[in-house]
Amino acid sequence: MLEVTLEQETEAHPQPWVVSVAGMKVRFASQSEAQAYGMQLQERIDAPHDLLYEELLPELP
Repeated sequence: MLEVTLEQETEAHPQPWVVSVAGMKVRFASQSEAQAYGMQLQERIDAPHDLLYEELLPELP
């Protein structure tokens, strides 16, 4: 399961709020923007998907 995290960096930066997932980071100027993005991203990750994992795995003998 992918985890979306929200943090504020302590060093001076014009966009101190960071949303991270799977090693990728997206910066935001405000906490509210970062929270809205993070919540929408988590909802999309958690949503049911039509693609079945079994279709991606090779058949075992």
